[in-house]
Amino acid sequence: MSTLQTLTGYTEVDTPTRLTVAASLLTIATLDDDEEVYLTKDFGASFFSADFEHTLNFQCTAQAGAEIIYLWAMCDSVDEIGALITANADLLCLSWENASLVLTERNSTVSTTDTSASALSLSTPYYIRIVRDEATGTYGTLYCYIYTDPEYMDLFDKLTVTLTEKKDFRYLYAVSGKGNGGGSVAWSGTIAALALDPYPYTMQNTRTRVRDLLNELTADFYTDAEINRWINDAERDIAEKSLCLDHIDSLSTTNAIRIVAFSGYRVAYLEYAYDTIQGLGLKRITTNQIGKLPSNGTTPQRWYPSGSNVCIEPIPNATYSLNAYVADFPSIEMSSNPDIPEIPPEFRPLMILYAYSRGLEKVKRTGQAIQTISMYLNELIHAKMDKIDTSLDSWDMISE
Repeated sequence: MSTLQTLTGYTEVDTPTRLTVAASLLTIATLDDDEEVYLTKDFGASFFSADFEHTLNFQCTAQAGAEIIYLWAMCDSVDEIGALITANADLLCLSWENASLVLTERNSTVSTTDTSASALSLSTPYYIRIVRDEATGTYGTLYCYIYTDPEYMDLFDKLTVTLTEKKDFRYLYAVSGKGNGGGSVAWSGTIAALALDPYPYTMQNTRTRVRDLLNELTADFYTDAEINRWINDAERDIAEKSLCLDHIDSLSTTNAIRIVAFSGYRVAYLEYAYDTIQGLGLKRITTNQIGKLPSNGTTPQRWYPSGSNVCIEPIPNATYSLNAYVADFPSIEMSSNPDIPEIPPEFRPLMILYAYSRGLEKVKRTGQAIQTISMYLNELIHAKMDKIDTSLDSWDMISE
């Protein structure tokens, strides 16, 4: 059963009529920080009493001034969030504050916060996971994962707040204005697809599934740390064998040096970015073609791979900007229970088979381990054929 929230069933307070509420889409128009506006639902006393995971996506379409808007919040009281903070109410919230996201725990008079390291862009969708993990820290830890894609592959930032109290909550806020600001600022944007579903392939859930297969539900012979290591090994192995992590990296040539280093498993396609808007695809050649093909001027025109480098033809006579379409490494190793892998969703179930085979190896069940890893490799080949080969072939057709 889906827990996608029906926002039309929430209680709306909106005297200045800043909100347009549809079933799963909330549109906010020029919300000022001195206006009383919020949308909330009563789930019952202490409903949010343990671990939880909430997801939503949003974008800011316009901002005038240093507006604060609360994109998500929990509390045991009902009012605009800014007023609740002033009243020293205990709460959790995620706010937009002048192009930054701020994750906050309010414990009476004390706020514990974490702020995004980089500014967020206007008219750009962001995909959010907010997770409370009560097993981490004395009172638990609150996380906010900020992604730039709906598959949760490209992590923009991760916010972390170590909680200072064990607190259960009753009311969930889908949006709230500050309500006690100075005015003359405004925020416009959308909030959509608020859901209370936990993500199935978090580090914790994946580890639990591996333990189910190993018939050990709690850590004993198999430690959490070693299963976590196998899961991270699985993500790297899948990324290397399938080339499923596609990123565009910015590279630069050096005068009189043909070689340009890159980070990743493979460059599929290389582009000469001759201005900020347009680029020119470079033809891929082989080493025996070096110096044998005519060149038109001195700008980059061809390339060939060489280990962890690309080599440019003709030899650059200046600094030129390149865009490399790279099959990449996973950029961050999963460490927290709510972390999820960067590989595409279609590949994530395969991590369970890989980690299970490693567990079988540990107890010398060699035949079953070989059978399991063979199943893993077979499924990986099919997933790669279905998801990856078409896009890589299209790149190769352009670059060769």
